[in-house]
Amino acid sequence: MKDNDDFKASPRRTQLSCTGLLLLTPCFFSLLVTSADARKAAKKAQIKYEGHVEFASEFARVDNICIQFGGSMTAGSFFQDLQVNASAKGTEYSKDGRRLETFPQNISAVIIAVPRMCDRQPDEDLSAQARDFMDKLEFDASWKLGFKMQKAKGLNREKTDHDLEELPLLGPGALADVWKYRMTLSGEAIPLNAHLIVSVFDKERRLVARLSARL
Repeated sequence: MKDNDDFKASPRRTQLSCTGLLLLTPCFFSLLVTSADARKAAKKAQIKYEGHVEFASEFARVDNICIQFGGSMTAGSFFQDLQVNASAKGTEYSKDGRRLETFPQNISAVIIAVPRMCDRQPDEDLSAQARDFMDKLEFDASWKLGFKMQKAKGLNREKTDHDLEELPLLGPGALADVWKYRMTLSGEAIPLNAHLIVSVFDKERRLVARLSARL
């Protein structure tokens, strides 16, 4: 992996966290993901998951396209009732009384993106250029453990869904374009304290956003 080049966006791209965005403009996509709640839970000594692990929300601006990213990863019933216990001795992972150390082999992830034109109201239609941009996004996935990054094995893009969905924060009955990018990858022999990093690129392989999910 290159030192810092892989982590730099094109000069015309800006990445902000949802928290930082609140200082500039209403963060009306916050209901799509609950990263703030997840981080509050992470401070507790004991956490119990309910079937999925969420990606932290990220905001990106590409020219006049503003995009809120979120998503989650699942693995069948693996994350259901998975417990994380933090103590002075370290972090332990368990389920049904059994101690666990690694992810299962088959991991599924869905990245959710809600774009809008930056100079229009949130519920106004996207331009044809923006729709084409969203249709052609590409993805890479890696596991991060400490300062080391390992490319995820078996990454496979399965399906992209695109539809209008109701977003209550925009007002009663307000609709927004929502893209859902689905993929699978291998978690075999990956320690449970690793982070899943999904990088989003445009069709010219320029970085748009980078999302992280962790237990």
